[in-house]
Formats: sequence, structure tokens, C-alpha cells
Amino acid sequence: MIIGYKEKLKEYGYDVESQGYIYFEDLLVDCIEMINDGKDIEYIKEIFPSCCLEYFHFFYEVGKKKYFRELEKFCNKELNDTISPNRVKKQEKELPSMDVFDTVMYFANQFSNKEKQENKVYTYKKNKNKKNS
Repeated sequence: MIIGYKEKLKEYGYDVESQGYIYFEDLLVDCIEMINDGKDIEYIKEIFPSCCLEYFHFFYEVGKKKYFRELEKFCNKELNDTISPNRVKKQEKELPSMDVFDTVMYFANQFSNKEKQENKVYTYKKNKNKKNS
């Protein structure tokens, strides 16, 4: 069974049509791969800034402030006034406000565990043509 990250994050009320989602998804996939390779959270936390630098400076060619502003806006749903009205309102779908790293790691662990437990393949397509200045 193939399940996309986008659909799952949308269920939680995140604006998956935003630029922040595109940035978030890249970091999410990197963290899932590291978790699946057996890396611990301390290692991931240590190299997380380098991953961000690689994306904002070399891949997307956007400024650091813009990159993190979009990521923070995506991760902090209260800052986003375009949340889907079809949002799932179940108790387990409501998450506390977390910073970018914690949000990435929360979902990376969720998707990583589901892949291991249910043998599901989560789809991911890098948007190499999407550069935003």
C-alpha cells in the first residue's frame, strides 16, 4: 500500500500547499532515512543544521530567514490561517505546538515506525524544479 506524507500531514491540519511544506518534506525524508539506517536522535540533531543549510543555500537558493520563517509557519499551525476546513478533529490528531526539529522528528518517527510495522511504502518525490527566492 502506498501512502503519501502529504495526505497524512493534511489530516493533522498542516497547510501542505505552502512553501514551508516543500522544505519540511525534504527534511522529513532525510530524517526518516537516518532513523531507518539506525542513527540516534543525538546524531540527527547534531547534523540537522547542516541539512537545513544544504537545502536553503544550495538546493533552494533562498535566504536563511525566509527558509526558517516558512518552516516555522508550516510547523506552527496557529500562525497559518489557511488550515483546511476538512481537518480531522480527533483527539489523537491534535498535536502540541513544536519547533521545526521536534515536528520533523515526531513525523519521521511516526512514518519510520509505520514502515517497519506495516510494511507500507511512503511515497516521496523531490521537487527539484521548485526554487523560490
